[in-house]
Amino acid sequence: MKAKLVISLCSLLLMAGVPGCSTSSPKLKASRQQVSRPDPLRDAYLLYEMGKLEVAEQKLQAILQMDPHNPDAARLLGLVHEAERKRPAWGYYQTIPQQPIYQ
Repeated sequence: MKAKLVISLCSLLLMAGVPGCSTSSPKLKASRQQVSRPDPLRDAYLLYEMGKLEVAEQKLQAILQMDPHNPDAARLLGLVHEAERKRPAWGYYQTIPQQPIYQ
């Protein structure tokens, strides 16, 4: 009799699921369902951070054509222009001056 009771209780627990051992929680499912949409402003910022200023400027110009009053895009475009002015004319990497190795 005791064995039948234990077996029936175990089968009920298996059918109902053990707390903590069930499938993923609804919170995890909801976060997985959220798909990140393409964000051109974030893309332009990442391009700015990578030093690809021309491409970042093109993206920001496109954003400002769609929404001319976007303060974030305008500010980032100012940062891109400032970085372009500070960039040396000869390129990003400085060449090593020719010096004799042995004296």
